[in-house]
Amino acid sequence: MSNPRVSVVIPTFNRSGYIKDSIDSVLSQTYRDIEIIICDDASVDDTLAVINSIKSNSPFPIHVEVLQVNLGVSAARNQAIFLAKGELVAFLDSDDSWKPDKIKKQVDFLDKNPDYIGVGCGFEFLDGDEIKSIFKPRKEIRQQDEIFELLYQCYITTSCFLVKKDSLILAGLFDLSLNISEDRDLWWRLPRLGRVGFINEVLVTYRVHNKSISKLSISSTAKTYIPTIEKTIWFWKDKLNIKEQRMILSRAHLLVAYDACEANELFLCARHVLKSMSNRCHFLEALKLFLNCFVKKLIKFNFF
Repeated sequence: MSNPRVSVVIPTFNRSGYIKDSIDSVLSQTYRDIEIIICDDASVDDTLAVINSIKSNSPFPIHVEVLQVNLGVSAARNQAIFLAKGELVAFLDSDDSWKPDKIKKQVDFLDKNPDYIGVGCGFEFLDGDEIKSIFKPRKEIRQQDEIFELLYQCYITTSCFLVKKDSLILAGLFDLSLNISEDRDLWWRLPRLGRVGFINEVLVTYRVHNKSISKLSISSTAKTYIPTIEKTIWFWKDKLNIKEQRMILSRAHLLVAYDACEANELFLCARHVLKSMSNRCHFLEALKLFLNCFVKKLIKFNFF
């Protein structure tokens, strides 16, 4: 029996309330040459019981790897990649889900574009039962702008990505030292090996909830994200002019400032607003953000 062409990698930790929907969205794919590899990062809830209840009736082979110690999402993904038999790897976080034709459209894209090593897609944010917003790149991306745009707006999200397994290994896999931006760090390294494409359709639902990594890690984003983007700018200095480098770093500080504003961290917001402005980009947007955060702080303490 030949190996499946696509290996779906699902890392999980205490996701008993969400993982069934994630796995079901894989089982519903119109593309059928698939295996599923789930790496459980030492869950202490009923996640494994949910997985096993699905596994016995799955039309796709499901391999479950259980880590005895919680090592983090990067280690879980890397372990699953090593176990993958497919030439292509699709990532799915255990609280997200796919539209039924997601994998088919991405496989078709790579078959028609052999110079590409991976492809992403648009996604929607689900908060509770409500679709909050939709993400697509801000503009059509020209080939000469691909590196800049990937760093500037990072249009690749983990659950949206289908990529060649050998490219992941050659790029060095996920950095185990990072607990935030570990996915972006890898995506930003991959274009040295080939082009990364994008299907401008919403094919993924990204769930936002109180236990999602993006919600829990606002306070430590600045400590990890900024050094990661600085390292990446250095990595791509031969492909980025000075203006592009400043724009990327300015936007990175602005994103941290947005997170700080959402968390009502006025001083952290102010620090990164000033650093964003110091790169001589996004001046009005940064100033508007700081004023908004300042007003929120005043309202919180009943100054109005």
